[in-house]
Amino acid sequence: MQIEQINGDNLKALLYSGAANLTEHKKEVNDLNVFPVPDGDTGTNMEFTMRGAIKGAESAEGDLSDVSKSMAKGSLMGARGNSGVILSQFLKGISIGFQDIRTAGAKELVSAFQTGVKYAYKSVLKPTEGTILTVMREATDYAEAGLTASSTVEGVLTDFLKEAKASLKRTPDLLPVLKKAGVIDSGAQGLIYIVEGFRKCVRGEDDGTYEEVEADFAKGEEEVAIADSAECEKAKYGVVAVCTGDKLSETFTEMGVDRIIRGGQTMNPSSEDFIKAFQTLRAENILVFPNNSNVYLAAKQAADMYDKSHVIVLNTSTIAEGYAALTMLDTS
Repeated sequence: MQIEQINGDNLKALLYSGAANLTEHKKEVNDLNVFPVPDGDTGTNMEFTMRGAIKGAESAEGDLSDVSKSMAKGSLMGARGNSGVILSQFLKGISIGFQDIRTAGAKELVSAFQTGVKYAYKSVLKPTEGTILTVMREATDYAEAGLTASSTVEGVLTDFLKEAKASLKRTPDLLPVLKKAGVIDSGAQGLIYIVEGFRKCVRGEDDGTYEEVEADFAKGEEEVAIADSAECEKAKYGVVAVCTGDKLSETFTEMGVDRIIRGGQTMNPSSEDFIKAFQTLRAENILVFPNNSNVYLAAKQAADMYDKSHVIVLNTSTIAEGYAALTMLDTS
């Protein structure tokens, strides 16, 4: 059955279909990944972000406003990598666009997408054109320009996809690294597969189910008990760093790091991973060393979401930069 108005249950079905379509094409999206870090995990990171959105949406009952709010929280917590964080902010903006409404038609959907674009751009310190940001903006503008009194939800998604695919073809002309590698932007391609899934659901071509597949990597994280606030006082500083391997973890710990988050290249931790680490520290100020340019945004997003400490994320883009910064760290 086709969807004319999106309600809370419809939104869940759209998310299932969008995630399933992305998962089906995940390897292709990963293979396109050359910017900002050529680590072949854009599709995986966006998939995990969609899983977070689904988990959040499934926890909510009620109208579109309620479900979309939970969807946004779930996607923000599950976001990994730059494209995942941008996608989560796009979904957050959509949820704000759906605030206080029970159902959404064509006009409301376009308005929510526009809010999503604004939040996606705000999530990046220096937005780069020729990426997922460009494609979502140009596609949303095109869909808005085509709005009429008789526009439908399916029509909006069709217009979005038409311009998104055209914009995607132009990404190599805007971003030299893509042209040099002979590829289009991976994050934008992932977004297109997600919205194609949305349209399948709206058309009644998808049954609105999503079966999770096994994770692409296992981080081997250890569970750390969260300290009871009544049992200990806050320390002045706490330090969190991202790295892989026992030797590096041991070295960083000896240099004053209080919590190690296992991850890095092709193993991007989620915003939730950072928040869990923050919760264990009981510190007034928390310094974060992401040590990878594709981990920074998730760390920053976690810092923005966490309100129990003052969290400072240092822009360390490599292990070497993190090591050098730690040698100069003095928290006494």
